[in-house]
Amino acid sequence: MKKYLLLIVALLGMTSLAGCYQTSQKEVRFEKGSYKNFVYDNKSYFVTDKQISQGSVNNSKAKFYKLLIVDAKSEKVLSSSNKNSVTLAFNNIYQTSDKSLCMGVNDKYYQVLPESNEGTVKALSLQNFDQTGDNSDDNFSIDKNDARKIDYKGNIYSVSDKSVPDDELGEFQDVLAEVRVFDSTTGKTIPKSDWGKIDNGESISKQNRTEWDYGEIHSIKGKAMTETFAIEINDDFKLATKAGN
Repeated sequence: MKKYLLLIVALLGMTSLAGCYQTSQKEVRFEKGSYKNFVYDNKSYFVTDKQISQGSVNNSKAKFYKLLIVDAKSEKVLSSSNKNSVTLAFNNIYQTSDKSLCMGVNDKYYQVLPESNEGTVKALSLQNFDQTGDNSDDNFSIDKNDARKIDYKGNIYSVSDKSVPDDELGEFQDVLAEVRVFDSTTGKTIPKSDWGKIDNGESISKQNRTEWDYGEIHSIKGKAMTETFAIEINDDFKLATKAGN
């Protein structure tokens, strides 16, 4: 009987220790599409722009590692790098010497606060970090000869009049953030210096002009990026298809 009692006590002790271990490993989960807001210990926090000195960082409260690629212009989380992207490596939550919390971001530490403080305290700025995106031909650009076409990975994609519904949009890829005025027939860009030129009728020449405000680029659900994608033109997503398809 004594052996059974000892066994029960031992099992209870092991269960208690296991419970302590689990509660010490509190999950850290970033909110979808955000590099600032996260959930820790079932509470919402955000990463502030206040840097904490290494000497003020004490013990670790939660161990984790999260790598995020963020577009520096739109501040959207990307699935892969582009020419404007910033790579952020988040690791561990620590207690500081004043009993507050901070998080490791790349090779620095930044204070974290409850989400209720957001708006009154400045959130983490991407300007603190160097852009790490490549400058290769893998980036999106407006074709030099025809503003109705997009150059991507050395291939040309024609922008059509067909709209892409919001529920068919996939992951954010890039943002062009450019405005072009071009000849409606040829697609040739009209320089700004020619926008206000007067024609023979003593009025500003319209020259069959079209103006496009280029915005975000998204993949299309179920479609390969190498074949087609969606590009925002004048606040409406249009279908861009690889030339020859």
